[in-house]
Amino acid sequence: MISTAQGAGNMRRRVPIVVGVIACMIACTTVPPFTSSFDDPYGDGLVSILAVGLETTLAVMPVPVASGQYSVLNWVEGVSGVALVISNNSDDPVFVHWDRTCIDYNGFSHMVFLSGQKYMAAGTEMPTMTISGRSKLLMGVFPAENARYTSGQFGGWTISPIDSKEIALTVCLSVKGVDRFYRIRVDIEEPPET
Repeated sequence: MISTAQGAGNMRRRVPIVVGVIACMIACTTVPPFTSSFDDPYGDGLVSILAVGLETTLAVMPVPVASGQYSVLNWVEGVSGVALVISNNSDDPVFVHWDRTCIDYNGFSHMVFLSGQKYMAAGTEMPTMTISGRSKLLMGVFPAENARYTSGQFGGWTISPIDSKEIALTVCLSVKGVDRFYRIRVDIEEPPET
């Protein structure tokens, strides 16, 4: 039988080892920064980065309204949504649940409309997307009800600007079988003049 004094002595010897192992694990598993192509595609310093853990990293930035015949990005007309970059830093797949993801502004939550989705399908549920291990996803995320069709000679499908100075994006990810919700807030400011 081990006495209380012996048990306490063994515990004191193990604590520095456990602390050292944990410190080594933290130092060896830091999340690498994004490459410059994802850091700031418009060069305006408006990227919001939220590191959410060892498995994933999320980055969000406002997307200016596309205007004109050639879809020129126009900050004067406002922001139509956000660009979302999700990095899977693990070897396991990460699943993005678009049906449980929303964009919030002015006190209301809105279904999402994604880049690559047909305008006519705005407001319909998007299937879950898989991000394979050690890869990234870049996706434009917009409020579904802001997809509009305008008739006439210069008509067509557009995405209306968001009338708010703050947008929040809530994203649902499944990492190793566990659903996690991440909320990222983006303050809308005009970019500095160059």
